[in-house]
Amino acid sequence: MATSRLHQFIAVITHPVLVTFYGLAFVSSTHVVAFGRMAGSQALWFLMILFLSTTIIPLLTLGLMFKRFTVKEWASISQSDRKASAILMGVVYILLYFTYRDFFPDMIIGVFLMAAGLSSVVAGVLQNWIRISFHMFAMSGLLVLLLFMAKEGVGLIEPKWSVTVVILLSGTVAWSRLAIEAHSQREIYLGYCIGLLTSTAVFLFAYGF
Repeated sequence: MATSRLHQFIAVITHPVLVTFYGLAFVSSTHVVAFGRMAGSQALWFLMILFLSTTIIPLLTLGLMFKRFTVKEWASISQSDRKASAILMGVVYILLYFTYRDFFPDMIIGVFLMAAGLSSVVAGVLQNWIRISFHMFAMSGLLVLLLFMAKEGVGLIEPKWSVTVVILLSGTVAWSRLAIEAHSQREIYLGYCIGLLTSTAVFLFAYGF
């Protein structure tokens, strides 16, 4: 029972929607330029708006659309519903990018949001042929964000620590998904690798590398 609750807890706190918010919050709080441009109260309001628009509203929308409101209910989601939810979330992120792009304190926040959006759409389309782990897909996108920040040298936190934490967390998520048989090893690897490729492609294109 305790082990089951642990896996459920891991699944909830590393839900793809939350992981996207974690990335946005991390950049807003630790990026040299973004941090310097926002005062304490302004940064707090910015994070609250991001949380509401990228997490609460999308989750409520998905819940109402598919009539699923608990972790147990989402665990039994069909392949077609997985595809639809991923594409819907991708469209939401892309729309949010165009809505907020003039308010982002630094370009990298918008790029990460766009990467999350396009990657989600790609993940949804791929559901027509293969099944992948969305949890691992999201974790790989977060890793790309941190690696890019490390490359640019724009973080207030030592890159090796943040990158190490995300890699360890990715391993924990993979172990948990395999332990409860939510995914096979192939689906775990595919989710992580495809997420790495799509997110990296968006960042490289945005910064002209």
